[in-house]
Amino acid sequence: MYLGHLKDFSEVHAEGRIRDVVLTIPSFYTQSERAALLKAADLADMKVLRLIDENTAAAVQFSVDRVYSNETRRVMFVNIGGSASEISIVEFTSYKKAGKEASLGHVVAKAWDESLSSGEIDNQMTEILVEAFNAKHSASLDGETKDIRDYLRPMQKLRKAAGKAVEVLSANAEIPVSIESLTSSVDFRHHISRGPFIKALSPLLARVDALIADALAEGNFTNADIDDVEVLGGGVRVPAIQERLRKVLAVEKGTKRTLGVRLNGDEAMALGSAFVAANISTAFKVRHVGMVDTTPFAIGARMTEAPREKETESESESADGAVDEGEKKQEEDDDESAEGGEGESKKTWHKRASLYRKYASLGKAKRVSFQHDQDLVATLYYEASARLPEGTNQVIGRYNISGVRDLMDGELSHLGAPKITLHFKLTDNGMARLPRAEAQWEETYFPSPSPVATPTPAADSEPDSEAESTNGDETD
Repeated sequence: MYLGHLKDFSEVHAEGRIRDVVLTIPSFYTQSERAALLKAADLADMKVLRLIDENTAAAVQFSVDRVYSNETRRVMFVNIGGSASEISIVEFTSYKKAGKEASLGHVVAKAWDESLSSGEIDNQMTEILVEAFNAKHSASLDGETKDIRDYLRPMQKLRKAAGKAVEVLSANAEIPVSIESLTSSVDFRHHISRGPFIKALSPLLARVDALIADALAEGNFTNADIDDVEVLGGGVRVPAIQERLRKVLAVEKGTKRTLGVRLNGDEAMALGSAFVAANISTAFKVRHVGMVDTTPFAIGARMTEAPREKETESESESADGAVDEGEKKQEEDDDESAEGGEGESKKTWHKRASLYRKYASLGKAKRVSFQHDQDLVATLYYEASARLPEGTNQVIGRYNISGVRDLMDGELSHLGAPKITLHFKLTDNGMARLPRAEAQWEETYFPSPSPVATPTPAADSEPDSEAESTNGDETD
């Protein structure tokens, strides 16, 4: 419904039908969330050309008119938006495209805080107004409780006034707040200055510090390794946050590293997405901008022997369920975790492979090969990490690989275990797939030697040429 409304609104603005789209998503979206968005877009009759991270889209817009020749420039994008905060570090360089030099970006680090947002800043201002009201007028409330938080309509008015107060305090040192008829008997008035507001923001500012430190640690960088800082989102308009960013990142005016506002913080993601769509489409010819996005989560695969028909089907049918406790225990008992490592189990055959490390480039394919003579179940999963959003199901999906057992029990039983190759793909949308599986048997044939034919002379054969030549010499 929401995407459908956006589509209708956009078609009115564009004065035409919209079919192909590029959708921006937060950096921390997992496969299940990406799949849900793709399904929603399909229901809204949209063809999704690409899912792209918000900061990556902004980085594309940043590099449209910038080409860094013969150098690598590292830019940090700080996005404090309405629902979450994200930081991406992108390395920009250049490469040749159709004989011309084009910009190329590579996302090397990501960090986020899902609950740190400009909405939280408004909530802090709302709490200031709530405390002020309760201190002055709680006795005037008619209900049993004497807390304005329990009254829906007055709270809506306070939240609206808080948002306006935050905007005004971004450019002014103080603001009077006045709300007529906040309740049936109270006209609320309060005076707010920037000092107490900044003090109330201290916990949020500390989380900004932690977010920056996390982003630098993810890329193994220091402040000195960052060449530029670009700010996005409504939250960065708050002077206290700007000052915090300057302090933590050691950004000063007139120096090499600046706190950039070269992008429109509200529109950069949409403009970058439109440019990505134009690059993908063949209907437009625009300047090519290369951007290599990455996955912030490591992805592995686990292959186990498929149960026979008489056995329970619970293991193979729980495609979206949690990892079985027995499987977890077995993984903990495995000693080999390297890529392609094979573990021995007393109960079942299994094999694990580390497919994509953290910050692996999207669009990459991987192959895993091994010998086995039974049907398989391949499970794709996120490797354990504290960075996975809370409540994330580590299992990405399960794939049944069948047909091997039937052939081994039948006409190919004499050939032994085949070589099985699984072809994995990390798509440009950041989704891990198993699009193809192959089983290869080899049989060697040695041809029988051909019999050597023995010539048989005819009864009325002519004398040989040598004899004829000799007779001729005697005549002469």
